[in-house]
Amino acid sequence: MGNLLIFKKHQADYAYSLKDRVYCGKMVGIDDLVACEGETPEELVRSFHATVFEYQETLLSLGKDC
Repeated sequence: MGNLLIFKKHQADYAYSLKDRVYCGKMVGIDDLVACEGETPEELVRSFHATVFEYQETLLSLGKDC
């Protein structure tokens, strides 16, 4: 992909899908599959931030470090 979002020490690689007309991102540096998407760059960033919060809540509920 090549583009990087960073929020609360988490990173996501993202690209624009011409076929689907959406920005798609996937968190990197973790063992889980965590994705985000948005029709605009702003929506992608909001989705990524929400995804990070949800991921951190899940880790905490499982007793893991986030």
